[in-house]
Amino acid sequence: MARERRGFIMVQVWAAVTYTDRAAQSQKITEQAMSGKTKHRLTDAEKHKRKLKTAKRIIRETIIELKRAGASDCKGSISTRILARVGHTDDQGRRRDIVRVAESLTQDQRDFRRP
Repeated sequence: MARERRGFIMVQVWAAVTYTDRAAQSQKITEQAMSGKTKHRLTDAEKHKRKLKTAKRIIRETIIELKRAGASDCKGSISTRILARVGHTDDQGRRRDIVRVAESLTQDQRDFRRP
């Protein structure tokens, strides 16, 4: 018989820069922003704040590098994706994880049970 385990929510923050290169081709660069290492445990809100700050820094530094390389029309944007991860034990006793995109931080974990 399958057993349910507790799940958790992960918030990913992505920095994206769109620009036009020297050959007049539209290009896009995306990079995931991380909260970084620290000696102290951070709350989820503090981690999210650090990720947003890191994403802004990534955009700023990328645009500076691209302009030095001759790119034009540089625009940066930040996108956030919320993932829910729920684990369970299948009928054979093996642990399985299900990762799905969540619509909100409070979405019910029962929505992510195995098919």
